[in-house]
Amino acid sequence: MFTTYTYNASALLLEMLSDITALLTGPGAEKVIDGTFSVAGLTDWTLGAGWADGTGKAAKNVDGVGTLTQAVDIPAVVGKKYRIQYQVLDWTVDGVTVTYGGQSDAIKSANGSYSFDITASTTGSLILTPSSTGSRFSIDNVSVKPLTGQVDKTALSASCNQAATTILSTNVAGWEVWDDATGVSNQTVFRALNADGSTYKYMMIDFSVANYLKTIVGESWDTGTNAWTNKANGSDNSAYSQRINTTNGGTLFIGATSVYVIIFSKSSAGVYGSSTGYAPCGIFERTRASGWDTAGAGYPPYVYGNWNLVGSATPTGTTYNFFAPRIKGQAGDSITTAAFLSPCIEFPIAGNFRGAIPTVRCFDTDLSWKHFMHEIAISNITAGWKAGKIKDIYVTTESWGGAEDTISYNSNTYFIMTENASSGTGVGMRIAVPKF
Repeated sequence: MFTTYTYNASALLLEMLSDITALLTGPGAEKVIDGTFSVAGLTDWTLGAGWADGTGKAAKNVDGVGTLTQAVDIPAVVGKKYRIQYQVLDWTVDGVTVTYGGQSDAIKSANGSYSFDITASTTGSLILTPSSTGSRFSIDNVSVKPLTGQVDKTALSASCNQAATTILSTNVAGWEVWDDATGVSNQTVFRALNADGSTYKYMMIDFSVANYLKTIVGESWDTGTNAWTNKANGSDNSAYSQRINTTNGGTLFIGATSVYVIIFSKSSAGVYGSSTGYAPCGIFERTRASGWDTAGAGYPPYVYGNWNLVGSATPTGTTYNFFAPRIKGQAGDSITTAAFLSPCIEFPIAGNFRGAIPTVRCFDTDLSWKHFMHEIAISNITAGWKAGKIKDIYVTTESWGGAEDTISYNSNTYFIMTENASSGTGVGMRIAVPKF
């Protein structure tokens, strides 16, 4: 998912948080065909014994224990999350059970609008089952949507300038709410599966400090004590976070998949990024590169990064780097400032990471200009640890072009975020974020 989220002057932080929550976790495209039962004869549905076309609804109005299903299956994907919604009308006797992806809602024996979220355990399609042959009710407004990130900007709040907002969702956001009752206003903790498919990464979107949006990263969040385990160094520092101006409005450029979340702000006056270095920040999954660095070993395969600090990184520095919640050092676990991972690319470090990136473009095979696109390897030299590379995010030709440019690489479009210059131009890194 990539969104250009523009918020209005006098925007409300609670509404902005709600919008970002929807963008990271909200319902995606509808899977149900004719969920309003508007097609005569309900030809998009298979009506089992007892069911009939009720004119704009499906009616269970005679004896029978047959099911109501889609005529063409809408299979779930095992492990994916979905939101199922439906309406019970005309109820008089017994009830109905709705099942999708192997998961069922409780029997409903009253009129009302119902919603439940599931994680699919099978590929099973949608099934509505009466609880008895004598059940009498009707069904309307059935919906099944994957919880992958909101794709409809008109569903966002009044604080969103919808005319200036865009959402691209070729890649789904893939996050879920872990805790929206942290004990502090305007905070929500999210999680997403790591690539190993069994462990999670944790991130808080935090608007609790005036004029800032923090992306706080940790190894885990306790929903009972409202506390982090091994919070990544620097991730809760306002100076490294994105600036927000609800008085005059602004824009947030947000890229997200289950692998990363990167946020880059722009004020109405055209100033980009964080207070320190005018850079984006976020959470980024890394690959595992050492033989002992396995999912079973338990070391989190992700980091926090403010990209100006990353740009200033030196090979053995402990201040300007990516920071992990916890890494393995020679003498045991390293946390806080010791859990740093220095970035590198195929060009040698020249004082700092930013200085290693070419400042001129290269030639393509047809001698047309082409940007360098660099994967980012990370290591902790003091701990003797190779930590793999950052997934999906690249750095490209330094100082060439500016913020909000797009470039093509491997037939995909990438959006440029910058650092080290408030105007989005000048000397500094260019971070290439998938715009799809």
